[in-house]
Amino acid sequence: MLKIDALEVRGLIAKKGYSLRSFSKENDMSISYLSTILNNKANPGPKMAKRIADALGVEIEDIFEFDIKEEVR
Repeated sequence: MLKIDALEVRGLIAKKGYSLRSFSKENDMSISYLSTILNNKANPGPKMAKRIADALGVEIEDIFEFDIKEEVR
């Protein structure tokens, strides 16, 4: 599961001169879905995580925390 560092992402979006709305529009993302992700009410899939990271010019690992649970046998 991917968990976003919402404060980092919001900071990067602002640093690039975008509002959430303009960032989502420029990168063809739903503002409501982006907002839901940034409010930690939904976790993005791998493709969306990559799109967000690419749009911000960072690596996925810079803005997402990976929660990998090992299967116990």
